[in-house]
Amino acid sequence: MNKEDKAIKENLLNELLSLEGNHKTEKIAELKEKFLKHISKNEYTMMDDELQDGLRIIKLYEEEAKHNDFNKLCKIANPVLYRLVSLDNWNARDLEFLSVVISYTETVDQAQILFRKAFKELEKYESFSEWNSNTKASIYNSFSVRLFRMNSFEIPKYTDLFEQTIKDALNFFEKNNFKLHKSLMLITKGVFFDDKNSIDEGLSKLKESGEHKAYEIMLQTIEYYKKRREI
Repeated sequence: MNKEDKAIKENLLNELLSLEGNHKTEKIAELKEKFLKHISKNEYTMMDDELQDGLRIIKLYEEEAKHNDFNKLCKIANPVLYRLVSLDNWNARDLEFLSVVISYTETVDQAQILFRKAFKELEKYESFSEWNSNTKASIYNSFSVRLFRMNSFEIPKYTDLFEQTIKDALNFFEKNNFKLHKSLMLITKGVFFDDKNSIDEGLSKLKESGEHKAYEIMLQTIEYYKKRREI
């Protein structure tokens, strides 16, 4: 891949991996067009693993916004996870990919192993404080979402881990002023533990921050899980 194509690739991945979730639907649609255009440029861009993984993340965001079946989401994420797990060491870009796809591991144990390894790998990048904090926040959020999705029979085994992760994450978000992550985490906590105060606080913070699309998506998410519990 030539220098120009590499530069375009890095810019596309930077845009995608800084989205902080699936709520920026217009931006995701715009990025999808850019990715498809660049990937189809030549055989090198077409065969690039990171560009293909970027497209898979876009597909995950699109499907998750529709509240599609979790097993379907896992199948989309599997190639990305397989590539990451097969590597001996992770570079900064690999950690960014992981910060998204850790939400879609087939088992909680796999997510926990990746979570611990990711935090260990992040120690290499402590001098890049802003990037390190942003990536750590994304990993906290994604791992919490994976724990939130545990099956009912797993709840006795992993509830303590979930509670501790939420506590650590909220402390980290508060310390580093991650308002969006904190709002989403409060809602995740509230839905799982049927804690109306946490849900209301999270939704209020989204409104105050002007995160209107995220607010709408979280309202839909709350309603979706409420209906599931009634089944």
